[in-house]
Amino acid sequence: GKPLGGVEVLFTSADRPDLQFPGATSSAGRYALQYRGEKGVPPGKYQVTVTRYWLPGGRPVRVDSETAANVLASGQAYPQALSFEK
Repeated sequence: GKPLGGVEVLFTSADRPDLQFPGATSSAGRYALQYRGEKGVPPGKYQVTVTRYWLPGGRPVRVDSETAANVLASGQAYPQALSFEK
């Protein structure tokens, strides 16, 4: 498939649901996560949630854009999430 850029990714530990690692994808669909200042996350099983936000009218909000925080905070955007386990 094609890279999915400008979306939010969230890794949630299967063993400790309070342990979450958020990130955002670049326009090339790449992302990087950190744990205690180091690249990556601790070994384990994770639920991965990928969320794209949409404006009324069907225009996507790019999570990595400067205005994304303002749009999301305004409540004007709505989420579309896909979850899968690996």
